[in-house]
Amino acid sequence: VVVGAGPAGCEAACTAAAAGHKVVLLEAGERPGGRLHAAGLPPFKAPLHAYAAHLEARLRACGVETRFGRHATAHDLAALAPDHVIIATGAEPFIPPIPGLAQRPWLSAEAALAARPGTLPDTVAIIGGGMVGAECAEALAAAGADVTLIEMRAEVAADVEPRTRGLLLQRLEQLGVRVLVGTRVLAAAADHLELDAQGSPLRHPLAPEAGALILATGYRAGHTLADAARELGLQVTEAGDARMAGNILAAVRHGYEAALALCR
Repeated sequence: VVVGAGPAGCEAACTAAAAGHKVVLLEAGERPGGRLHAAGLPPFKAPLHAYAAHLEARLRACGVETRFGRHATAHDLAALAPDHVIIATGAEPFIPPIPGLAQRPWLSAEAALAARPGTLPDTVAIIGGGMVGAECAEALAAAGADVTLIEMRAEVAADVEPRTRGLLLQRLEQLGVRVLVGTRVLAAAADHLELDAQGSPLRHPLAPEAGALILATGYRAGHTLADAARELGLQVTEAGDARMAGNILAAVRHGYEAALALCR
């Protein structure tokens, strides 16, 4: 049994099926691809939608039994009596412990990218200036929003390949995105953020709507399902972001290696 139909889960399922295993793939969503669908929303990332379609076609070609809309629990897995379980359910968003954040609405970068045109406020602040935050800033600014990108490190998009990063930074500048580096969010209130901007206090105004504040603060591997399945005596391997948050290439490699290990 494979849980999760992102890049890691699909690779694991197809590799195991090609090796002669009977594979059941459980996915909480209604289609394979996982976060590829959200990742393909920013400008210049549309090819990821084609990759998601490729994964769907490959699952059919490999004869993998797919069950969508299934939020699997450890007991659900045990009921299938599997010889082995590969868990590839992705990572969980990291919510920073910012005072006041729990008391005001906000959106994840994925939710902001997927929002219908015209439903977000005209002015937004994004906390987190890695690849996800920078690409979200570009997409929203291209749609006409006034965007401020807040990053506590010395530079934004530091996790992006250098040439691609250079082009991304050029586009952010051309779109008028305000970039605050070396800036920590000290507190969140209904109408503003309290910032430490390179040692200087800064009060950043903020509308009360959820879409005015967007979090792009990364992901952390979540092991809840894997730990619960092991407690029931199941043989479990974690793959992809469920094992360690990373990129698509790492997820595919983890999925392949997890399935390959079953053949040894």
